[in-house]
Amino acid sequence: MMGFGRVGVSHRLTAGLMAITLLTVLAAGVALYGVDRFRDGFDRIAKVRVGDLVGVARLAQHAQAIAVTAPRLAATIDRFERERAMRHLDDLFGQLTVLFDELPGLDRDTAAVQALLRYRQEFIDNLRRLDRLVGDRHTAEQRLRERLEAVNTVGRDARAVLRSLMEDTDRRFEEGGDPHALYTEVRVGQDWLAAFDEGVTSALVGASAANEGALDRLIAAHGAAMGRTALALERLPAAAASHLRPVVGRLAQAADAEDGVFATRLALLVGQRQIQGALNRITTVSGQFVAASSNLFVDARTAVEKDRAEFAVLMDRGAELLIALVLVSLIAAGLVVALLRRRVIARLLELQRCMRARADGYPVPIPVEGNDELADMAAAFAFFAREIDRREADLRAAKEQAERALDDLREAQDQLVSTEKLAALGGLVAGVAHEINTPIGVALTGASFVHDRAEELQAQVLEGRLKRSEFERGVTQLTETCRRVLSNIERAASLIQSFKQVAVDQTSGDRRRFQIGRYIGDVAASLEPKLRSANVRVRVLCPQDVEIDNHPGVLSQILTNLIMNSLTHAFPAGEDGSGRGGTVEIAVGAEGNGQIALRVSDDGQGMTPDVLARVFDPFFTTRRGSGGTGLGLHIVHNLVSKSLGGRITVTSTPGAGTSFSLRFPADAPAAADTTAEPA
Repeated sequence: MMGFGRVGVSHRLTAGLMAITLLTVLAAGVALYGVDRFRDGFDRIAKVRVGDLVGVARLAQHAQAIAVTAPRLAATIDRFERERAMRHLDDLFGQLTVLFDELPGLDRDTAAVQALLRYRQEFIDNLRRLDRLVGDRHTAEQRLRERLEAVNTVGRDARAVLRSLMEDTDRRFEEGGDPHALYTEVRVGQDWLAAFDEGVTSALVGASAANEGALDRLIAAHGAAMGRTALALERLPAAAASHLRPVVGRLAQAADAEDGVFATRLALLVGQRQIQGALNRITTVSGQFVAASSNLFVDARTAVEKDRAEFAVLMDRGAELLIALVLVSLIAAGLVVALLRRRVIARLLELQRCMRARADGYPVPIPVEGNDELADMAAAFAFFAREIDRREADLRAAKEQAERALDDLREAQDQLVSTEKLAALGGLVAGVAHEINTPIGVALTGASFVHDRAEELQAQVLEGRLKRSEFERGVTQLTETCRRVLSNIERAASLIQSFKQVAVDQTSGDRRRFQIGRYIGDVAASLEPKLRSANVRVRVLCPQDVEIDNHPGVLSQILTNLIMNSLTHAFPAGEDGSGRGGTVEIAVGAEGNGQIALRVSDDGQGMTPDVLARVFDPFFTTRRGSGGTGLGLHIVHNLVSKSLGGRITVTSTPGAGTSFSLRFPADAPAAADTTAEPA
């Protein structure tokens, strides 16, 4: 409870902070007011005035871009190119309209803005007119090409008809016709062809006349040629004239009709002048639009200068007021800080000095005078210091006891690891001994049979009653029995050799170079009795040419522990004591960076997530009541990481098996240990 007259540190701090807060709020209010005015002025300049400046400049740029792009429309050669150019111009006009609509500070009723609107409409009207004129030109050019093709076709047809007439004249001459009349007919035909060719040539040349004067001269020449063609046609026989007259009519239709070569070329010349006029008008309107945009730019810049001057005056006044408030706030804050430093901070620093001295081990006295929170803190600290001293003594005694218990635990763990190794080797010896017993027994039985059968044959020979058939049957029996004895002895020798190599490797831990696939097969063969009793098959997948320079004993212990772990946990025995059966697969692969990848997987019952998370922990086992120590996989983890210089990971899904993946260098690290020390 706070006594009468007690002014606590919290009250002093609260009063000082409230004074500083009031001054800060006042200064912040003035600053916010100034910032608000600043934002309004800045928005007016940045968003309106500057936006108008940028927008007007971009309007002028787009007007110039349209004026530069318009001649491309006039230069197009077909409808598709014209439509593409027109779409581009429409896009420019659309952007021009958007830019104009986005000018926020322009008065739409001013003369300058109205001029811009008028010039923009003239832009659009002249562009539409230019597009229409270019379209008419494309149509006329297409029609001119068709008429020129018709003129060329008429010329070829005329020569074909005249050639046929000449052949008919030759035939009549051979049949005895009048030579003089036939000669006259040939000369008239040649005169007609010369006049007709001149008419065709004048029509073809007229299609490319540079101006109207040249076109008029070509029309006159074409008329004169067609007149001579008509006169020559009258002098030809009626039969020949009847063949040539339709050809002359087709030429006249292609050249002199309203949509013929000369009329179409004249329309093209007139249209070209109109296109040029439209281009000139677009250039003029573009210049007027740019000039109007420049006037708007000048007006917008003048408005920006005016707003900037007003804004500068406003900012100067706001800055003066804010500086005054800041000075008052600083003076008041200095007074509050000085008061708090004398009444609060000095005592806090003294308490801090005492705390550091006690932390460094110096038993300095704690100042507990006063009637406020600092005095309460000092008293509490003094109490805590006494308690800490007492508990430190207790902790030292507990630490010494814990260290002795840890040494005992490590010694017990080392003994358990050694026991685990000897138990694995003992199980290997018992299994191999049981496996060797069968071939040795068969060999012993066979040798006994050979001995008895040989004595029987010898007795028959001595008595002189050995028959040939009996001799042959005896030799066959002895040969077959010897073969079986030899096969079983070789099998026993192979088992003994595999056991010898694996056992020596497990006990010596020496490093040597060996084929990993063959060695894995030896390890699997040494475990064959346990595998057969559990009805489990081991399948080895390894290239025959993979050699490593490593510790075979370490690898043997790792594989033995992993396989026995699968027999114990992945394929547990049923109620009748027999294993439910399965497959353990050992796959080996050599990677390109000198690493060996080894995977030991089974199709057993798998692990749950909580078991998988602790599978490498020492002394963790799910079969503690059935003889499990919980060190098998812990030893494997240490051997892989320390002796082989690699790493091991495990994945498992309940009901879908377990897979251990090992990755270690083919050449063992030079400083690797071959003993499995617990982590």
